Amino acid sequence: MLDSIKVAIITPTYNRAHTIGRAVESVLAQTHVNWELIIRDDGSRDNTAEVLAPYLTDARIRYLPRSENKGVNTTRNEALDAMSDDVAVVTFLDSDDTLVPEALATALTVMEAEPQYQWFNFPARDEAGNTRTHLSSPDLIGTPDVFIRSTDMGGEFVQFLSRNLANQLRFVDGLNGYEGISWIRLSQVTPCRFRSQPLRVYWQDTESLIRVGVKSRRYYDNQARGMALWMAEFGQDLAELNPSGAALNWYVLGHAYAMLGDCDQAREATLRGWKLNSRDLRLLRNLGSLLRCWLGLGLAK
Repeated sequence: MLDSIKVAIITPTYNRAHTIGRAVESVLAQTHVNWELIIRDDGSRDNTAEVLAPYLTDARIRYLPRSENKGVNTTRNEALDAMSDDVAVVTFLDSDDTLVPEALATALTVMEAEPQYQWFNFPARDEAGNTRTHLSSPDLIGTPDVFIRSTDMGGEFVQFLSRNLANQLRFVDGLNGYEGISWIRLSQVTPCRFRSQPLRVYWQDTESLIRVGVKSRRYYDNQARGMALWMAEFGQDLAELNPSGAALNWYVLGHAYAMLGDCDQAREATLRGWKLNSRDLRLLRNLGSLLRCWLGLGLAK
């Protein structure tokens, strides 16, 4: 019976006292009640612990704080390591988002109907009900080529995995974001099944690593390390499957290097982008950032 299946919900958090209660409430509202919520705190400096205290009377909610900030990927990995032995299915919920009330029940029903898949991706919508997900087909199968090409799917998703597969999932320690690297690696183990039911609400009322106004040196350093790793592993395949997408990534990487003052790496990445797509307007941006790099002007602080 589906009621007997225990779901682990992994929630990393950092300075989200103003949204974490909303996320927890969405878990408490689930129609499927056999779950555990693992909240791993990445060294918050706000009153997250105070906000969460009243919820901890529910034994299904586990709050695991630490004092050091290590980044969201390390935080997710640590939460995965803390799952109870009787967990059978794993999903993820950011601390500034929510699940729809029937998210767990719907996902388990879909997973039971297609047991040949160990991994499912479901769409997200925003707080106004607008879709935040693009799928070329409601029956899309996520092979490595689909994830690398990235033209058949995009936007926001919520993932549900069997425990056995989740045990093979590791996010890149020390990076913020770039979860796509881990999802591509996982798709090389087994394909993902995309379904059309929106199960996550993606709220836009909180600044994130991506939705950030003033981009700092820390931002560009994370971007350079993440994109360099992505392209080292998958860049050649992407150039064959989606040359314009590969060019975009090289331009992004080149701009990040320029903002960090690494002019030689910036020139090399920009040149690679130009060879794939010389008509991308990011080329002009990169030429400007390269000039500033050579002059030592306008670098990220």
